[in-house]
Amino acid sequence: MEQDKVTASSFIRVIEIWVPESSGANLVLSSADYGGLKAFSQVSAETSFALGEGLPGKAWQSQRPLVLKEFEEATFVRTAAARDAGLTSGVALPVFMGGECKAVVVMLCGDVDAATGAIEVWQDDGLSGMALVEGYYGAMERFEWISKQVRFPLGVGLPGGVWKSHQPTIMPDLANSSSFLRAANAKEAGIATGVGIPFYAPSHDEDIAAVLVFLSAKQTPLAQRFEVWQKSTETNTLWLAAGITAGSTTVDSEDHLNTIAADAGPTGRALTTGVPQLTSAADHGHGNTLLAIPIERLDGSQCAVVMYFMRS
Repeated sequence: MEQDKVTASSFIRVIEIWVPESSGANLVLSSADYGGLKAFSQVSAETSFALGEGLPGKAWQSQRPLVLKEFEEATFVRTAAARDAGLTSGVALPVFMGGECKAVVVMLCGDVDAATGAIEVWQDDGLSGMALVEGYYGAMERFEWISKQVRFPLGVGLPGGVWKSHQPTIMPDLANSSSFLRAANAKEAGIATGVGIPFYAPSHDEDIAAVLVFLSAKQTPLAQRFEVWQKSTETNTLWLAAGITAGSTTVDSEDHLNTIAADAGPTGRALTTGVPQLTSAADHGHGNTLLAIPIERLDGSQCAVVMYFMRS
């Protein structure tokens, strides 16, 4: 099999959606964007994961987001193919709706020396607030060390704010933000934007199970744009709650007039089916790949986080 040519590209190089097959025994590939990594794509198309197997299977079993800082055969089934493609780390996010796992979103990152950014998982430690469970930080070793020492009480910082509000939150201009406790470290590392996503699971039916945080840099943004869409049950529409484009220092204000039908487009389909949607159409305006992740809160209300990626 032809090996993939390794090139310096975006922080997130591969996006996959794995869904339970009809029997419910395994996860199979539903859709993916491999950014030109053809050999890795071929291996992935022939792969499935049982409960607890590989990164998708382990996220499915544990019912929480998982981050792998490095790949090993014991934890990542496609390690050899990933190494050939220059992929070294990844995050898996199981998506639940109606108490059922609908899919697992997998994002894989490459080992680019200059890559700046982070993907973190925070959980309540039961004592002092949200503590870092695991994270991938690219070349930001000092920022990683600082993050391991910090705790976020309810309502404090990005993880604590998401924990309190139960809302996906976009925080801009982190280096100058009084609400971001690691602002000085963000400035040093070049981190510009933070996005916090509440994670819910059947095993935690009284509170948020975890908070997934994306920290995006100006030079190597995790995504070209982030958006949060809220669902209105009264009007059966989705309205834009927040958005930010890479390089911006301000968040687009919520816009109740910017609406779409609740079942329209990839975002509507994600909320209707509970399955994240990945599209590669070239007319999204903010990038040529769109990922819509549905979220169902404890009270049954719904929202979605949408990420746009500029792919070569």
